[in-house]
Amino acid sequence: MNKLVLIIFIFFLSPSTLLGDVNIDWKRCLGKIDNSSSWSSKPNYCYNKENLKLFSEEEIKAKILEVDLIKNKSKKQIDYSKYKSVLFEDFSKKFIFKKIKKNIKKFEYFNPSGPYWKAFTNSMKIIDEEMIISIKPGTRQSDGNKRHGTERAEWGFYVVDGKKLIQRDKIIKLSYDFKLPANSSHLFINEKRVLISQVKFDGGKFPGFSPPFAFYVHKGGAATCVDYDNKRTSKKFQISNHTETPKEINIYDGEWHRVEFIFKLGRGDGYCLIKIDGKQIIEKFNYDNDLDPNEQIVSRFGPYRDESKNTHIIYYDNIEVGYFD
Repeated sequence: MNKLVLIIFIFFLSPSTLLGDVNIDWKRCLGKIDNSSSWSSKPNYCYNKENLKLFSEEEIKAKILEVDLIKNKSKKQIDYSKYKSVLFEDFSKKFIFKKIKKNIKKFEYFNPSGPYWKAFTNSMKIIDEEMIISIKPGTRQSDGNKRHGTERAEWGFYVVDGKKLIQRDKIIKLSYDFKLPANSSHLFINEKRVLISQVKFDGGKFPGFSPPFAFYVHKGGAATCVDYDNKRTSKKFQISNHTETPKEINIYDGEWHRVEFIFKLGRGDGYCLIKIDGKQIIEKFNYDNDLDPNEQIVSRFGPYRDESKNTHIIYYDNIEVGYFD
């Protein structure tokens, strides 16, 4: 049987089987190799680990086809005709916020960090149906912020909670608009970290692990789709997949920008796509993004940063959450 036909046959028998990482760009393995120097122009994954020889063009094309089949299958599940919106917040009504995370009902807003809820309420105001958060030096929502040298002013709501909210096996979409003051790049560009939204596991079983999905506004902007790599013993094994926003998008222009997370939780079949203004920042397929399948998932909005001497202002509007049925 032709090798290419055989791989297609195997894929349809067992869609989870993949000879190469689905997130690898196998197309970089094609073309003439550069032998003019001591180093190879091909990435190391282009070589067979057993004999250290470059995969044949036929083998590489088979891998490309297999990856494309898996990616297309994942993307077909994102059918907007089957999209259901479950939450929309445009700050046109009174903002109700629970100071203590207790007896939370469906999609209620609450203080996700505690116990210093005033860190958020003193930093936030709503003007002209827009939420504005100004985080000043020394703003701390918990004792952990002081220990770790971090600052935050966040609010949040549960997204995944068993059968009460969105079920864990759904593909979920979370999007929102944000704006930074015009010509404010000098306030953000040299910061170590300024996160403005994250999707986070709620429990404390894995302290120090990064949130599976997050968006940042320091150093030009970036997003992460964290891969826990099926390891839970230490956070040092996680792969952040920190990816910068497209260069043509200036987040410091004083204009509104739309961020969109589309994700599915899984320990080998996870999916993550993050966009800004319709342009892809990062996309990951078939990886481990479900740190703790027994924990609730909370969406957090507001700045979380390493200690800074600057005051950072972030505007939020049109927050929406839904899923693909």
